[in-house]
Amino acid sequence: MNEKTREVGFLLVLFSWLSDQASGQIVYSLTEEVKLGTPVGNIAKDVNLVIKELGARGFQIVSGPNKHYFGVNSDTGFLYVKERVDREELCPDSAACSVHLEAVVNRPLQLYRVKINVLDINDNSPVFPVSHMALNITEVIVSGGTRFPVESAYDPDVGSNSLRTYKLSHNEYFAIELQTNTDKTLSPELVLQKVLDREKEATIALELTAIDGGTPPRSGTLTIIINVLDANDNAPVFNQSVYKVSVVENVPFGTVITQLHATDLDEGLNGDVLYSFSNRNPQNIFDTFEIDPRTGEVMVKGRVDYEEYRIFEIRVQAADRGSMPTTGHCKLLVEVLDVNDNPPEITVTSLLSPVKEDAGKGTVVALMTVSDKDRGTNGAVRCQLLSRSPFKLQSSYQNYYSLILDGTLDREKDSFFNVTLLVEDEGTPPLSTTRVIMVQVSDVNDNAPRFPESEVHVYLKENSPVGGHIYTVSAADPDLNENSQVNYALPQVTVNGALLTSLFNVNSLTGAIHSMQSFDYEKVKTFQFQVQATDSGVPPLSSNVTVNVFILDENDNTGYFVAKIRAVDADSGYNALLSYHIAEPKGSNLFRIGTSNGEIRTKRRMSDNDLKTHPLLILVSDNGEPSLSATVSIDVVVVEIKCHRTDGSLSRYSAPVITTHPDGSWSYSKSTQQYDVCFSSDTLKSDVRFLLAEFFWIRFLALHCFLDSSSAQIVYSVSEEVDKGTVIGNIAKDLSLNIQELEARMFQIVTKKNKYFEVNTKTGVIVVAERIDREHLCMNSQKCSLHLEAITHNPLNMYRVEVNVLDVNDNAPSFPVTTQVLNITEHAFPGERYPLPKAYDPDIGSNSVKNYKLSPNEHFSVEVQSGGEQSVSAELVLQKPLDREKQPVIKLLLTAVDGGKPQRSGTLQVIVNVIDVNDNTPIFSTSLFKVQLHENVPLQTSVIKVNATDLDAGVNGEIIYSLISHGSDKALDIFIINPLTGEITVNGNVDFEDSSAFELHVEAKDRGPTPRATHCKILIEIIDENDNAPEISVTSLVSTLREDAKIGTAVALITVTDKDAGKNSILHCYITHSLPFKLQLSYKNYYSLVVDGPMDRESASQYN
Repeated sequence: MNEKTREVGFLLVLFSWLSDQASGQIVYSLTEEVKLGTPVGNIAKDVNLVIKELGARGFQIVSGPNKHYFGVNSDTGFLYVKERVDREELCPDSAACSVHLEAVVNRPLQLYRVKINVLDINDNSPVFPVSHMALNITEVIVSGGTRFPVESAYDPDVGSNSLRTYKLSHNEYFAIELQTNTDKTLSPELVLQKVLDREKEATIALELTAIDGGTPPRSGTLTIIINVLDANDNAPVFNQSVYKVSVVENVPFGTVITQLHATDLDEGLNGDVLYSFSNRNPQNIFDTFEIDPRTGEVMVKGRVDYEEYRIFEIRVQAADRGSMPTTGHCKLLVEVLDVNDNPPEITVTSLLSPVKEDAGKGTVVALMTVSDKDRGTNGAVRCQLLSRSPFKLQSSYQNYYSLILDGTLDREKDSFFNVTLLVEDEGTPPLSTTRVIMVQVSDVNDNAPRFPESEVHVYLKENSPVGGHIYTVSAADPDLNENSQVNYALPQVTVNGALLTSLFNVNSLTGAIHSMQSFDYEKVKTFQFQVQATDSGVPPLSSNVTVNVFILDENDNTGYFVAKIRAVDADSGYNALLSYHIAEPKGSNLFRIGTSNGEIRTKRRMSDNDLKTHPLLILVSDNGEPSLSATVSIDVVVVEIKCHRTDGSLSRYSAPVITTHPDGSWSYSKSTQQYDVCFSSDTLKSDVRFLLAEFFWIRFLALHCFLDSSSAQIVYSVSEEVDKGTVIGNIAKDLSLNIQELEARMFQIVTKKNKYFEVNTKTGVIVVAERIDREHLCMNSQKCSLHLEAITHNPLNMYRVEVNVLDVNDNAPSFPVTTQVLNITEHAFPGERYPLPKAYDPDIGSNSVKNYKLSPNEHFSVEVQSGGEQSVSAELVLQKPLDREKQPVIKLLLTAVDGGKPQRSGTLQVIVNVIDVNDNTPIFSTSLFKVQLHENVPLQTSVIKVNATDLDAGVNGEIIYSLISHGSDKALDIFIINPLTGEITVNGNVDFEDSSAFELHVEAKDRGPTPRATHCKILIEIIDENDNAPEISVTSLVSTLREDAKIGTAVALITVTDKDAGKNSILHCYITHSLPFKLQLSYKNYYSLVVDGPMDRESASQYN
């Protein structure tokens, strides 16, 4: 190949070094948005060219933006605006904006560098990426610095025309605070200044204004809607703290008695109220009533009985359905109204039956108590007799009646009476009860035996055999038992000069009359005597019948012989007729003997006052002439023997009794026995023994009598638990009785219950006999009384005695449990109340529970509520907000104190578990994290691990991490965060040339029911890697060059660039091989290829 025609090329090699050589350039400044044709500068003058040369030398702009913004007027040499210049379009992300041009003239070829600085004007307003944004913020977030990032505005203008500040519309909750980013831009944040309250303001509308620094300033606005999320910060509140309602007893099951209503200002589940009875109510509340959990209707569940409970005190609570429920409390007082559902009752407290038929008018037969469990007019009763009888009712005391004799009794006509009592209340309609009392009439000896005839005639043949039966008399007695047992006897009279008993003998039991001798008509023709019939009553009654004996003659006189009568053996003849008498003691009032049969009988019942041994001397004589006699001594001894008697109608007692005797007298004894004494044919062979029963059966009869129907009762007072023997009063003096009368009139105290009292009959005082415990006797009753009856005899009187038992402070208050646990959320507001179990003190009055005291603490006080008589309860009142993070458990000691002297007390340990609420926001260890990251790192490379802590417990303290948008979402495409660990990893291509830094905004949010969130910022600086080769751009080229071109002639304009940064972007450009050209640095990274030696076309027609 010919050397002249060979092609010669040159190689540009770029080195990473910067030449110190730099050529100057022409710089102009131009405001953007000027009119087309606006001159920029006289470029011809500035490059020292004559205007005429511009056209001749082909002056032109050969390098610059793709869009031809500028042109040269060849007539004037001015550079002018050819197209609209918009700085924001030319340099969207740059603060400084320049347009670089290269001007070229030929003949010779020369290059001029021109820089035009485009100046910004305030032609753009700040713009937010959205016009509206919403923030959901929980109302319980504590004020004082909690921050909430909001959207940033963008202003394409620069310098003073760019975004300079933000302003927030006036409000009482938020302020605006600006954060300066690494790129000097501003990020606005809302700062909470005052605690939000959804119940007052559920939505807050704010207007954020972004303002630039231009003159006049431009602005853009963003509407921020704050949705205040509900937190369970309101407890349900009843519209009344105490409800009062009346309900009639016996209402049907399911009856609604009232409806309670509580409101909760919260919303959703936090405001959804459920009603229930407090567990601190006694069991009878749950048995009697129920409440609808949704409607608050209180309904009857069980039997409502006024007589059982007159008032119910129900504690009701209303709880919301929040995750940490809050409760409100009220008290429901249910007054039970009485209805006339109980018939009156009749109680016979004592009954005297049988009643002696000779009882006097006014004799108390029975004592009755009438009662009605109802109250008011329903419990007012009246009592009357329905049946006709010789009795009447007499009111002796309130609701106490006496059945007394109002006429005469005759057992022989009426042996018993069925007395019908009617008791009726005054209710509407009235209820009544009837009771029949059988009053038996006991016999008294008021009827003498009666013979059917007043006299009888008996005809007896003379010379009849001795002992022959001549007649039988018979008398009847309508009385009963002993009073009707008739004994016949002949009077001790003389008939015709002889004792009647020597002539006749009458059988005492049968009334059979026998002759004691033979009669001679010639001597005696007739006899007249009386036979006496006597009953066995006390005193005995008798009657007589006249017996006329007529002797019938027989032919018996043929002469007679008179013989001496001598005594014969007692076993034969008239001399064998014996008569018996008690010789000693004379006039015995206890024993009598049958004169003919020798039977010894008692005249009356024995008593404790009788001797245990009774010596008797019995005289036995015959009817001989002269009469012979003999004596025998008999000792009647009373001894014990075990005897048993079965009588189902009787009761066994071991108490003093009042005994009525057959003769109508009354006596008092500590014990009473009845003896059955039997004699046999061998009686005289041994002592007669009367046996004392080991125990005895008696019919116990307590008579309740009053001085008169209007007499008041005697009232004493005594404190419980006094010593035995303590004197409570002088009952003898109070009853106006002499001391001597107490024993004589057999004074005694009768009571239905234990024998708590007794009377000293020697002093007349009534004393305590047994331990008296008021709580055992009367339990919860405010008044405690014992009712006694004092009885005297001769005459029989009864006095009512009431002993009021006074309480002493012998019991300390006690709680039903030793420990009470309360679970209270920490966001409970001061003033909220929490009922506590009531202490119970069986004492009454001032000795009962009067006050509660709470151990010193900073959170709670105790408030005492009075629920009426003997009902004092305590409520904890929150005084200072709780903070679980500071004190999760609070231990208190509640002391119940009574009013006694000295005071007694009981304690209850109260443990308050502070339940966590979501009142703490997660906190990052720092608000700004900085980290460096090499570009082109592999996916899933860990960038940084952020950490936030939350002092709350449970889900309230569990944190979820997330990346949030903040203007551009580009970073969200490249990075991701683990929601549980907070570790940020690479998820896309990290290219320094695309973005040299990233700003991430991380949100840490807890998992509470109303989550709370905090934010931090992460600045990621991307470290450049030399991953981009330099680029060469030839912006102007003279393809044909004269071979005689002078050294320095420009051949081409060359621009070199490298997308990398730092040392990786420092370039060096040079030519390889030996060529007649050289590179000349005209501006940073701008080179000119110029002729550097002679050229010979014939030797080289082209160069590469």
